[in-house]
Amino acid sequence: MEFKSSQLSFTSLAQQAALASYQTPIPIVNEAVSRVASLLLSPAAALDFIFHTAALPLSFVYAIGKSVIQWKLNLTLPWQHLQRVREAVFPILFGSAAGLIHPYAGIYMTEPRDKHIAGGILLSNSKNQNDVTISPISAFEEVEEIIRSNPKHVKFPKSYRKMVGSLATWEKPLEMVQAMEMFDLKIAANGMSVIYQRIDETLNTQNQRAMFKRIALVAYPIFAALDITISIASSLFLLSVGLVQLTGAKCPAYLETTSSPVLHVYNIARIIVGIFSACIGFGISLIDPEKGIDYSFPSSSKFKMVKALMYPIVKRAEREIGALKNGERLVLPIVTQNGESREREILPSRNSHMTYLLIERKDDLYSAEFIERGNHHGIVKDIQKKEASRIAKRCLSLRYSSSSRPKELYIRHTFNKHSDLIDLGTQGSISNCVITNLFAVFDVLNARDHGDVCQHQYSTKLFRAISTDRFDYYRYDFFPFAPMKEIIDEIRALEHEKI
Repeated sequence: MEFKSSQLSFTSLAQQAALASYQTPIPIVNEAVSRVASLLLSPAAALDFIFHTAALPLSFVYAIGKSVIQWKLNLTLPWQHLQRVREAVFPILFGSAAGLIHPYAGIYMTEPRDKHIAGGILLSNSKNQNDVTISPISAFEEVEEIIRSNPKHVKFPKSYRKMVGSLATWEKPLEMVQAMEMFDLKIAANGMSVIYQRIDETLNTQNQRAMFKRIALVAYPIFAALDITISIASSLFLLSVGLVQLTGAKCPAYLETTSSPVLHVYNIARIIVGIFSACIGFGISLIDPEKGIDYSFPSSSKFKMVKALMYPIVKRAEREIGALKNGERLVLPIVTQNGESREREILPSRNSHMTYLLIERKDDLYSAEFIERGNHHGIVKDIQKKEASRIAKRCLSLRYSSSSRPKELYIRHTFNKHSDLIDLGTQGSISNCVITNLFAVFDVLNARDHGDVCQHQYSTKLFRAISTDRFDYYRYDFFPFAPMKEIIDEIRALEHEKI
């Protein structure tokens, strides 16, 4: 296959240099050299911006001429150049700076989120275990765009397209709550806990422990100052990301919600609360060091804030479930946590897992189906509207629960009917759950509406076929977790045989 101009990426070359230098076996050399190599990230992105901006009008003229000759409009090439331009803005501004902190941070800030969505679609429900960093909001929007722009191939009912479009509107406020705690390192609470633990392990008498714990409080203001400084710095960073997004630039994965003013208002409030909490925590620590830690990290206050932010989301779910007509459905994004959360952790960790809840009305009764490839696919039927709303509320709140075990028990207990459900297959790479389980929703809907098991996995095959062409401009990009070129070639050959 011939090389296309949209496949050129200077940023990918700089990423390879940064990662290769960091992976050298000499510890001191890799730390120093990799950060020097990371300085190339922003200049490389600037070259991408210049090249693809210049190529954009030329590729448009070429695409128009080719369309006239072939009598078929195809603007894929200029569209791909435009995506390269939009993806180059953030690396120019933040790539090298993040790389100086750590090469992985620089690679993350320069990594196009659509590249991973492409990888997620191509690897969906496959035995390939390569990791991908899927941003749910962008993934929903991209799948909706593929459906919208390919009506001849993606012959989904209008109701399916509407459900995919609504998923992003559900996920944005839910993910915003998650993003609010992205940089909350809890240095004061964790640092003082470690010091107190060492004192307890070293000293024998209670009086000695009490005395040295109070002496150790000299470190408390330092830790608290670091917490507040990081909160201010991260808030300014998220604000800058949100402002740059207003220009049409594409931000890295999981930062889309920075365009919401609510996020920044919350961050200001969090800084103010953090300052007061640190002062109160220090005062209480003089009396009781152990209780002072809890006040420096007020979990109860954070639970109340999460509950307040969840309130309008839950009310929306109740309204939409109540407004369902006979035969209509509602799909909600449900995030659960894999593994036990860290101490005082109430928000999702990197081990969060995306599944979906399908609620359907039939006459005056409802059903709720928990959709996940693997072990937890189940359904509860013939329930009242109030019970359907209660299940939706509980499932939406699962992403903010403090432990994974109650989640598993709740899912297994509630969705305990498995007969007459299609086999959705295995999960595959757990990091690709956003795409894999979304396609499982399509498989469930197709099987339910058409009553034909041949429809199973139809969505996966169809989207793979479209994505091999739509995202082939990433073919020669550096991909941190898997060789994209080999994946595209393999899937293209596979789908050529099956579709």
